[in-house]
Amino acid sequence: KAANPDIILAFVSGSAAGMMARDAGQVGLPTDVPILCDYSSMFNKSSIDIAGPQIAYGWAYNWFPLPNEDYEAARIARNLVDKYNRDWDPGYINGLSGALVFDYAAEKALEEVGYDGLNGAAIKAQLDKMHNVDLGLGTLMSFADYEGDREGPTSIRVLKWDEAKGEPVVVSDWFPLFTFKEFYGLG
Repeated sequence: KAANPDIILAFVSGSAAGMMARDAGQVGLPTDVPILCDYSSMFNKSSIDIAGPQIAYGWAYNWFPLPNEDYEAARIARNLVDKYNRDWDPGYINGLSGALVFDYAAEKALEEVGYDGLNGAAIKAQLDKMHNVDLGLGTLMSFADYEGDREGPTSIRVLKWDEAKGEPVVVSDWFPLFTFKEFYGLG
């Protein structure tokens, strides 16, 4: 509080973001100082419960569809959440999109080598052929031009807690991420 920050960038996991939001309110940090961290850290059920009304300090960046958005991955994840009576968790989409990429590679490998030839090497060969994969299914996954470099998310957006709605809402457009090489001036 004494540092008079404009924003607090929090690289935490689990429910620590909820504790930070709760503590910000307890020490009287101005409410216009957002605590920005990963969506799954700030807006998971535990963080929301721990923070209580101070979740209003919570801002987050994310790279995947929200439950109410009309993306294929969100529809598939909603169906799985409903089928297994689970709470929504962004990890479902992240895991699902990765599984779909693997499933696609396995399907292509099966077409190429047949059932008897299907093995890990055949699937890896198909994964190695993929470039700029964007299935529109959750996490934006792309593969760069050189061997072994998987970029992961290529763009993000920002959300904040909407007290009236009792949920996070999108407050920015998608914007591109810089790569680690760009960040460290390596390329």
